This record gives sequence, C-alpha cells and structure tokens, in this order.
Amino acid sequence: MVIEDDPPAVNVAMQDGLPPDITKLDGYLYSGYVNNPSNGNYDLLTYGVFAEPEKNLTSGYNHYTNSFDWSLTTRLGNIDVGDVSVNKNKLSKMMNTPNLIYTYGIYSQFISNSIRWFSEGNKSFKPLDVTLENLPLFTPRVKGDTLSTVIKSKSYVLNSDSVATGFDSLVVIIYDWSSSPVNTRKAIKKGSKTITFNAEDFKDFSPGNTWLSFQIFAFRYSYCTIENKTILFELSNKCTKWVMSKN
Repeated sequence: MVIEDDPPAVNVAMQDGLPPDITKLDGYLYSGYVNNPSNGNYDLLTYGVFAEPEKNLTSGYNHYTNSFDWSLTTRLGNIDVGDVSVNKNKLSKMMNTPNLIYTYGIYSQFISNSIRWFSEGNKSFKPLDVTLENLPLFTPRVKGDTLSTVIKSKSYVLNSDSVATGFDSLVVIIYDWSSSPVNTRKAIKKGSKTITFNAEDFKDFSPGNTWLSFQIFAFRYSYCTIENKTILFELSNKCTKWVMSKN
C-alpha cells in the first residue's frame, strides 16, 4: 500500500553512529537489503518499534534471520504511533498485546538512493520525517565477488574494504552445510582493516565439503532525538556467496 499524502512531520537533526546508550531507545527503525540468489535482485526488509518506557529495542530483532520473537516482551515495541511508512510504502501493524511492531517486505531490483521514514505520531511521540539520503555514498555495499578459495588448514584473511564499504560494523559468518552443519563468525567495527579466520575456526568443518557459504552483514547507524526521545535508524546489507574450499 502506498500512502498518497505525507503525514505532518518534525524536522530533526541526524547524528551518525550509535547513541550514548543503545539499551535505552524510544524507537528503532531498521531497513535492510538482502540479496535474492534466485534472481540476483534484492529484497528490502523493514522493522519498526516504539516503546515507553525506553528499552533495548535492537535486541528484539534477529538481524541474521530477519525475524522476531513475541516472547521477548521486554525488547519489543508497545506504542502505536499510527501509520508508519518507508518510501511511502505503508508498513503492516502487528499486535500481540501488549506488544506492537511494524514490518514490511518490499521487493526491489536495485538498492535505492534514499530511505524515507514517516510516522504519524501519538501523544509524546511526535510525527517523524527522516530521509537517509545519498545511500550509495555510505550504505554498506557488499562485494562478495572478491572472495578467494578457503584453505581450512591455514588462516583466512579478508580485507574489510574488499567485501564491504561504508559500514559501522561488519559481520562475516562462514557456514559448512554438510551432514552436520556448523559455522564460524567474526565481527569488526569501523576502522578495522582485516577479518581473520584461523585454522582453529575450521576444525569442526567437514574435510570433504568443497563449498562453503559466506554470509556478509554490513550495518550503518544514525539517530535523532525528538523532545527527549531517542530514535535509532539502522541500515544493513546482507549478501550470501558460495566459496570453494580446500583442506
């Protein structure tokens, strides 16, 4: 559903990075691109929550499976702010009292140059209008084609710039989908130049499996404060690549 008329909005100043205390958020708005290996295109997945009192809202969303759990009542939203939209696409409102979330999956053939968030607002939650612009300049861009063959008996070093740019945090998970699936995970922050997987990280991998699955997650953060309420915006890009391996 596309919203024809923009709701009234409050202009706010955005700040890069994470707020001082990520465990105390009044709102959390996530937009993440996931590559679709079946057709080479991307799906834009969104998730939004608003809460009172403030909560650790990011931990209510599983960034790796793009899912949430209704049982995590202390981490989900509980405030209805009316309609919420991304690029004028209205998000679905899902409720399991007392919790409420906003979510929407958008099929897209390319990564947009901007992400525009709207919310109508409700009482102490003022109307919101934020546009994250010029995304190609800073949105995480995963470049998995540069991955080389993994030799499991040696250290495997990734140059962070070779797989993603413009990130605040980067996570690489290597899966072995053999008869007993296992994985190994590494995470780095902005400014780190390399990610290293040691031979020890591959010790439980099947020696007979010649292909490994790389999942690369790049994240970037910004936030704003509206009348003492902190809203965190998270952009992400997830890419899955298959890489040859040797013992």
